Amino acid sequence: MRSYINLLSTGASLLSAAAFADDSSMAAETGMFSLADLAELNTDEITTLMSRLPEEGIFVVRGTEVKAGQNPPKEEGQAPLLYFAYQMEILQAFPLDKNKDPEDFVGKTLRERYTLWPKDIQEILGLLKGRYKTIGLENTGRLGGVEGQEPGWIDGIVSHVFKVRVRHWTGSNGNTNAQYDWMAYEGADSEAA
Repeated sequence: MRSYINLLSTGASLLSAAAFADDSSMAAETGMFSLADLAELNTDEITTLMSRLPEEGIFVVRGTEVKAGQNPPKEEGQAPLLYFAYQMEILQAFPLDKNKDPEDFVGKTLRERYTLWPKDIQEILGLLKGRYKTIGLENTGRLGGVEGQEPGWIDGIVSHVFKVRVRHWTGSNGNTNAQYDWMAYEGADSEAA
């Protein structure tokens, strides 16, 4: 049986992240393999997850990226949905689950995304302005966030150190979701930690 060697923690698919130690039809250099290879995958080394939600707790993070993007329209004639996607590197962790080792979170990435729904665009941008104000960043003037364009206030999060409280809640549809609360971090300036 083939053994599992590597699993990317970036959310990439298992299919593109796996590699095998022995001879197989898979080209180990590319990470590509067949359904037969998938069927033979030994999953003993894969950590059991109960959810894809980030762990609940408080995390000191450094903003590493914010970028605007768009999803294709769901139906013909509709405009694409625009969004801002954030990535934050965890510098310190205080998980709610005391059985979790805080050091296991350091260096991992928290991701958050804000979809700019056309009917709520002003409210969502207002929410982002409030989050930036809460963590001590500029929130007026040119918006920015689009690669290749002049930066704006939304780009100020990159390299900024702040805290994020992650909470779980259950929506009316019964799905559990994560909520991120941004908080100022008085322990360091935006380039430190």
